[in-house]
Amino acid sequence: MKLIALIPTDLRQTAFGLPSELLHRIDGVTVLERTLGRVAQVASIEQIVLVHPAGQAPLSAIDLDLIDKPVRAFSHELPAYDRHHAARIAGRKWALHSWRGGLGSAACYDELLPAAPLAAALKHHEADGALVVGADWLLVDPALCEQVIARHLEAPDSMKMVFTQAPPGLAGVVLARQLVEHLADKNACFSHLFSYVPTKPQPDPIGLDVCVQIPHLVRGCAKRFIYDTPRSMAMLDQVIREVGDDAHAGAVCEAAGRIDLTHDFLPQQITLEITPHRQVAGPITPQHHTQFTRAPMDLALARRLVREMGEAGDIALTLGGLGDALLHPDWRDIVD
Repeated sequence: MKLIALIPTDLRQTAFGLPSELLHRIDGVTVLERTLGRVAQVASIEQIVLVHPAGQAPLSAIDLDLIDKPVRAFSHELPAYDRHHAARIAGRKWALHSWRGGLGSAACYDELLPAAPLAAALKHHEADGALVVGADWLLVDPALCEQVIARHLEAPDSMKMVFTQAPPGLAGVVLARQLVEHLADKNACFSHLFSYVPTKPQPDPIGLDVCVQIPHLVRGCAKRFIYDTPRSMAMLDQVIREVGDDAHAGAVCEAAGRIDLTHDFLPQQITLEITPHRQVAGPITPQHHTQFTRAPMDLALARRLVREMGEAGDIALTLGGLGDALLHPDWRDIVD
């Protein structure tokens, strides 16, 4: 079988719409070069393919002498962000530090979609499958990637997708070309494969052979190892300074566990109460027991708070609290 590494690469913006940091240098080596260097250590991969939008030239920004595997570029005219992109990203913001668990069962691998450009790259290179890794997964573990590839090769026809429960950014996912083409044809997400549908019950994939078991230290690490938001970038800068470039996933997770950025950033999930009022009555509501006399939040204040949250780029915001947000006279403006 011919297996290649596919790396969706956008030099302009991240999956969350923030400015791309792929060309940011850490000790003289760019984020993209660091990712490529780690992927190149995966022995089962024949070559690495950067799947990028037309008009970009990622190869010209790479020192190929640093990479021990052939690196190719695949330019495509396909939409880099399909009609489901906003929903996927909104879902992921509720579980940025977990490989799955976002709204609609969104998984970290959904951040690598849409699948159409990946399917086109596989067809162009006549590959049977791919290890798919994000371009900003600069600490992806070659050993974990090798394990998921080995598991896939044991039964490629029945295990068309193989993954681990590693935190986002530490392990790629292996996909058979047939599955990538199916995802592209149906405009589907990985969450469709991981979620439980009552009308189509199935065992949780984490208990099946398609999930490679990994040490609990790595599996239980609630950190995001993707260089794409100010919060994760600050953490990764510290991790790299502590463990270096070639650390395995266990050492990376241990180092990340010692880093506390609580006081450096706003909370990643915030509930904003824009009104204390509710129409629902009864003893299960606080309004039944006491009177809230404060007025709905001033629109100017709400705008200022939301703008401040937006600067972080990764915050999941709930309009909630004691009241029903839809009773605020300007709730539409606040959402906008």
